[in-house]
Amino acid sequence: MTDGNDEASLAFLAGAYDGTIGWLAAIWIAALTGVYWIWSGRRRGSG
Repeated sequence: MTDGNDEASLAFLAGAYDGTIGWLAAIWIAALTGVYWIWSGRRRGSG
């Protein structure tokens, strides 16, 4: 999800984990979205 540009001014913060951190963030956001979607659908259906 990121290009791993070693010449970027803040590249030292990500190191070799640049792409991994991007994928983990995407998975985390998708999981939170899925949980919210399921939870809000159940709540709406029971009322």
